[in-house]
Amino acid sequence: MSGRVERYAPWAFALAVLAVLGATRGPALPVGVFYDDGIYVDLAKAIGSGNGYHHLALPGAPAGVHYPPLYPLWLALWGFLRPPVDAVGAMGWLKIGNALLAAGCIVPWTRWGMRRLQLPWWLAGLGAAAAVLVVPARAVTSTLFSEPLAWLLLGVTFDLADDGEGDRPLDQRRIVAAAIVAALLPLARTILLPVTLAVAWRFGTESAKPVKLRQREATLAAFMLIPMLAWSAWTRQHAAEIPAAWVGSYGSYGGMWREAVTGAGDLVALVAHQATGLWHTARAAWGFPGAVLGIALTLFGIWQLRGWRSVALVGTAGYFAIILIWPIPPDRFLWGMLPPVTLLMLGGLRAIPCPTFMKCRYRPLGLTALLVIPMYRCVPLNVRGYRNDGWIVPQKREAENYAPLVRWGWTIPKDAVVLTANDPLFAQATGLTSAPLLTPDLRETRGLPPLHSAIERVASSACAAGEGWMAVVDTLDEAGAAIRALQMVPSGAVRFNRTVHLDGARAAVHFRCRP
Repeated sequence: MSGRVERYAPWAFALAVLAVLGATRGPALPVGVFYDDGIYVDLAKAIGSGNGYHHLALPGAPAGVHYPPLYPLWLALWGFLRPPVDAVGAMGWLKIGNALLAAGCIVPWTRWGMRRLQLPWWLAGLGAAAAVLVVPARAVTSTLFSEPLAWLLLGVTFDLADDGEGDRPLDQRRIVAAAIVAALLPLARTILLPVTLAVAWRFGTESAKPVKLRQREATLAAFMLIPMLAWSAWTRQHAAEIPAAWVGSYGSYGGMWREAVTGAGDLVALVAHQATGLWHTARAAWGFPGAVLGIALTLFGIWQLRGWRSVALVGTAGYFAIILIWPIPPDRFLWGMLPPVTLLMLGGLRAIPCPTFMKCRYRPLGLTALLVIPMYRCVPLNVRGYRNDGWIVPQKREAENYAPLVRWGWTIPKDAVVLTANDPLFAQATGLTSAPLLTPDLRETRGLPPLHSAIERVASSACAAGEGWMAVVDTLDEAGAAIRALQMVPSGAVRFNRTVHLDGARAAVHFRCRP
């Protein structure tokens, strides 16, 4: 009976998660409220319409070199399967697909938690479900982000290939399946490349097999790198198509990193900044004592994976190593590892030995008491989040901010180019060509002075577009101030014509860049 329960429990938890996602899906909102989701949809439309992997909404439709192609390809394929029912809108159907991906990942993560971390079926299932249902994760399950696809592929990879030092034999079908799924990981999220390398290392360094099998697996490990190498070649070939003014939002990762990190001292400071950011994120979620205990339990769980051929150990360590050197706030990338980190924390708790001063029959009570410490702050935060639609409110606010701009966009010529802060939302809502008005400077996220001022970046964006409109939701923000500064220089490179005042502090101004 227990074997049957363990076999079907992961699927039961997946169905329960799907039910929760469906019951709390919230109202229909425009695509692009979180910026990246609008870009994913734009790339998917390009694929579905036969225009290749290009940003149709950007002037000149340059090739996509920032976002890897697997998730837009999934959106295009899933969108093609939409049933001919008017009640199921295109965006609603795509979000249903994301919910299915998020629920589907519960199955491999529950299986991995039971097998690799020796968790009971109910604890592994609850841990995997909680990781997908916490408020930060709901931000990516309620819109069109690539994390659900990455969770599913990563869970399948761990379940198929993570056997530590070889404590269970892997048959050839499992090896081939693991290699295929792991090869796709960097095409879903580039930061998952360390997991692909960990699987290749696992298969390529096997020594307890006949020579012919070792050679076959080493060859398979080499072929695993082909998709990522092909994507790298594509980005190198087409990176120059993205104007320098928009590299901060659409450029290749390598170009963005080189611009943000200028030397060894800067790199050391970045690592310290990112580590501090991880600590602040843990403290905000769990409180000070909960953060200390939660991090300690997670590290203890990772210790249970010890062995340099462990896919989970090497892949997880590599993932966090990239976070430490990537010049973007780290909380955004923690979402991609929520399922394994949650299970590792539970695995660390489960592996705590019975203290000599405590009778072992009281051990479950002691472990529960330890778990309460990080949960004391986390549970109320999520209760309030679900009660107040914590992941939907930011989306609604962004949609409301841009509603007057969108209505104005419907009134201007269809060939107009509009520069604005959330260009993907504006482009998808109006069908107009749109581009970033003020691209981010990644140095500013660490409190460093930008390489180029806001005025320089706005002028550069205007000249990349040539002619069009600048639209802002607040004339007093950084972009609005930069526009006013440029207007005060009539002999500058950017010439301004008429201004249209919209609701409140929203405005649009027509511009032309002098050749």
